[in-house]
Amino acid sequence: MKTNPLYERTLETSLLVDFLLEHQHDDLISYQAMNAHIRGDVTAQDRGRLHSARKILMKEHGLVFGTVNTKGVKLLNDHERVDEAETALARMSGIARRAKSKLATVNYAALDDHDKLRHQTKMATFFAAHEMARKTAQQRLADGIRVRGNQLPPSRETLALLAG
Repeated sequence: MKTNPLYERTLETSLLVDFLLEHQHDDLISYQAMNAHIRGDVTAQDRGRLHSARKILMKEHGLVFGTVNTKGVKLLNDHERVDEAETALARMSGIARRAKSKLATVNYAALDDHDKLRHQTKMATFFAAHEMARKTAQQRLADGIRVRGNQLPPSRETLALLAG
């Protein structure tokens, strides 16, 4: 069994976490300011450190920082966090659609039974993910949640709502 090494936070990541906490109420925290603070480049070789700092802040402080293209990062308010989820849903849909297209090119007849099962399982999963992200499915979910007084239904009910 493979085990992952324990994560050890680097000095630069800790510096970024502290810097972002200090400046969380700024409209924009520029890449230049972060670069100067860690004496590195968060858009190049230190990109992973910024990613780690953002993950840490979300996990430990409930703060979500979004990117402002080519400029820096900003603390997202609740409305912007919902918008980010909308964007993620669109990305998920595209990933699922492309994966289905790639799987459709497989010579299914040439697969053994084990690979046929894997193929069909993945195809069904990506089909479901793509369908769930569609506007009509999202509207069915919204209608079902609204009827429940904005309470999220249990998983089975969610799937039933998606089915129509």
